[in-house]
Amino acid sequence: MIRYLLILFMLLFYQNGYALGYCSEPRVPSCINLSFGDTFDDEYDLNRCELDMDRYSDEVERYRDCLTDKIDDAVDKYNGAVDEYDDAVDKFECEANDGKYC
Repeated sequence: MIRYLLILFMLLFYQNGYALGYCSEPRVPSCINLSFGDTFDDEYDLNRCELDMDRYSDEVERYRDCLTDKIDDAVDKYNGAVDEYDDAVDKFECEANDGKYC
């Protein structure tokens, strides 16, 4: 059971590209690249384009989530570096004052 949950978890992260450390920007469906004044050839083309647009919407949402995750990771990394820097400064100042203000 745990094996299946792990596989599901990996697939969810793989879909948005984040598991690979890369956020893949989705492509606009080709049916949107109609020249000015062009229309769909038939109802089938219209329906196919609607499905492509739904898929595109889902991909944009996953892309946004991936970018948000990467930004959050970068902020966490920055905050960790600031904390380490502050600790090093405190230790230096303590040692510089012979431990009087620690």
